[in-house]
Amino acid sequence: MRPRTIAVLLVVAAVAVVALLAGRPGGFRLAEPTPGAPSNQPSPANPAPTTNTSAQHKASAHSRITPSEPPLHTRDGCVKCHTGPGFVKQTSKAAEVSAQAIGCNDCHDFGGNKEGKLRIVGKATLPNNKAVEAGTAATCITCHNSRRNIDDPATLKEASAPHYAPQSELLLGTNAFEYPGTRYTNSVHTALADSCVTCHMAAAPGNPADAGGHSMRMKTKDGKENLNACRPCHPDLKSFDRTAYGDYDGDGTLEGVQTEVHGLLEKLEPEIARLAGAVKIGHAKGKIQFLDQAGKPVTTSDPKALQAAWNWLLVELDKSRGIHNPAYAVQVLQSTYKAVTGKDVPGAALR
Repeated sequence: MRPRTIAVLLVVAAVAVVALLAGRPGGFRLAEPTPGAPSNQPSPANPAPTTNTSAQHKASAHSRITPSEPPLHTRDGCVKCHTGPGFVKQTSKAAEVSAQAIGCNDCHDFGGNKEGKLRIVGKATLPNNKAVEAGTAATCITCHNSRRNIDDPATLKEASAPHYAPQSELLLGTNAFEYPGTRYTNSVHTALADSCVTCHMAAAPGNPADAGGHSMRMKTKDGKENLNACRPCHPDLKSFDRTAYGDYDGDGTLEGVQTEVHGLLEKLEPEIARLAGAVKIGHAKGKIQFLDQAGKPVTTSDPKALQAAWNWLLVELDKSRGIHNPAYAVQVLQSTYKAVTGKDVPGAALR
């Protein structure tokens, strides 16, 4: 038998053995993608690889019903964003939905020829009736907003607080109480295409299950920041708390943006609370709440105190410490300080 024929037969035999073993329990298995391993290198321009979608979603707050008493899925007005069926139906009636967290089939429509397309894309309208073209972020903006309009007289009359997730307003630079004589501007983050999605779904280095992609998380659970989305504009970035352009809180030290905004929040809170005869600002059941030294509520109808408290809560409840829109966050806090005290933040670089 010729050597070439022998070689061919050996190859055929080897393939047959591999095929046989691959189909036997406990036998040899052909290499498969490792769960959680990226199929491509992480890139800020691309969403996280889909191999991790389920694990990422499980790590997100969307995958569970938000704890509350009474439960949110029993409360009219809450189910539209806090349950999957409520979001699909876009209903605020609790009786019309079941207690299910938000899943794939809620943000994405897999019916007919939709092929999993997002249910809400393009135009989104904020609580103050500002319409924006948001691309795929329209899905996010639909729920992540203050729910209320500060320009509506009823908001102050009822001492209404911004809902606890007003990220859209901060990012887009709107719905704060804007004081006459102050020029409010936005950072370049406002102009990002698909805004929320661009950063929160950027693939994290190593494609972890608890950051980037459908987790929407900007940090892993052990605190590692996903800076991939930032680096096209900030190539040397080491932390979200990048050095600010000025000492905005006037403490004499140039610090990171988040640290400066945190300093402004701390400096402003007692000044606002003092107008109401209190020491702290809080919120409960959708209302602005002032608290005394013992933690007991203090009632006030002072419009200046309520306007200022709205602004403080808008930035505080955004939770990004200004990163969503550094310019607007700093300007809102600094102008509020001046309106409350009659002077600029002492020693601060004014934005």
